[in-house]
Amino acid sequence: MHICRPVSEDQIIGRSADRAAMAHRFVDRARVCAYDIQAASIRARIPCGRGSFDRRIAAQAVAHNLGLVTDEDGDFAATAGLRVENWTL
Repeated sequence: MHICRPVSEDQIIGRSADRAAMAHRFVDRARVCAYDIQAASIRARIPCGRGSFDRRIAAQAVAHNLGLVTDEDGDFAATAGLRVENWTL
């Protein structure tokens, strides 16, 4: 399993101690993808309608050839090359 750095930070920062500890255990088991020059280049081509945070997440997924699991799949539809899956029931 992979997780991008903005998501790992979001799950830890500003959380209660118990929630932060749980997030740390989750993140420790995942591979945290670097936000590198390739991801930055891809982010620059993503339509500006997306928030900066979401564009970074999408760019990292495309740069690392990974799918993105989200319940906001429509929000990422305009990102070329991004595979999106919605696992909500």
